[in-house]
Amino acid sequence: GTAAEPVFTTTEAGRCVACHALSRDGTRMAVGYDGGNQSSTVVDVASRTAGNPVGSQFWNFPTYSPDGSRLVTSRNGVLTVRDGASGLPLATNATVPTGAFSTHPSFAADGAAMVYVDVPGRTPGVNASDWAFPTGSIRVIPYDQAAGTWGTPRTLVTGSGNNYYPSFSPDGRWVLFNRSSEDAYDDASAEVWVVPADGSAAPRKLDLANGGAALTNSWPRWAPFRGQ
Repeated sequence: GTAAEPVFTTTEAGRCVACHALSRDGTRMAVGYDGGNQSSTVVDVASRTAGNPVGSQFWNFPTYSPDGSRLVTSRNGVLTVRDGASGLPLATNATVPTGAFSTHPSFAADGAAMVYVDVPGRTPGVNASDWAFPTGSIRVIPYDQAAGTWGTPRTLVTGSGNNYYPSFSPDGRWVLFNRSSEDAYDDASAEVWVVPADGSAAPRKLDLANGGAALTNSWPRWAPFRGQ
């Protein structure tokens, strides 16, 4: 019943606020300005102030580790691990070893894994869109929070169109995602699907959530404290 509250608008930012992610404790928000591949920063939510100056950092699709100490972002198909407070890349182990052009990362609530999208036919680090592509597969990579190391990725969803924007359920049992017949950006055919995180069953389309055809249902997320 609480009304929405403005936190970091064009008034505070001085420009368009684009893709963003909130840390689980609500103290920090990773923000991109003005659209894809533009300036990015970390905002202190309490003071509504940005840390890094415009033009000093660039990223897309941020996701926080559960404790907020780490931030993973994408740019040109490379997933970079950053300090959660400053947004600066780590001095060591700063690149997630996916072995492919990767985007749309999202941490599990327990921090033991991260889900992301693998885009075939593109070379990581070469200038290409992290948000617009015709074919995507969803993969899961284990993560050791204490050591800051990554395991071997496994494919969770592939084929049957374009799969993207994945998100773990709060209990880690499910992955919500988008599927479309065309591009991953602003596609009217986009629908919401769900799949068990362990791959034990085939993906299912959420007919009631989708509400109909050609509604551009995009970027689904879970309510934070429920697994259903």
